[in-house]
Amino acid sequence: MALLEADVNFKVVKQFTKSVQEQAIGQDVMSGLNPGQMVIKIVNDELVKLMGSETTDLPLRPGNEITVFMMAGLQGAGKTTTAAKLGGLLKKLKRHLLAAVTCLLPLKSQRKRFREKYLAKKNHFN
Repeated sequence: MALLEADVNFKVVKQFTKSVQEQAIGQDVMSGLNPGQMVIKIVNDELVKLMGSETTDLPLRPGNEITVFMMAGLQGAGKTTTAAKLGGLLKKLKRHLLAAVTCLLPLKSQRKRFREKYLAKKNHFN
């Protein structure tokens, strides 16, 4: 259901669930795992196959040059969470994050929670 709510194509979701189901039925549970953990492993493996196992670095411009990332998506799709995590990553890399929001601002409680978790300084949105 979560895949459909995230606007994943119905045919992709159908194939994904079919593949998970085929692997889960009759599958021997690996030693050290319970059946629930085995299902999670199968789902994870299928998600990796679906989305790809390759990772890439962020294409940051050198030095103090500005790198622009545009985030767009439906309400509740995770844009604020992703931006906060991106801010945390950039902080580790000694870079800065400037967020410009052109529409609905995240809830004040959500901003506060992410700022406390990922960022050191208070931002100007509060």
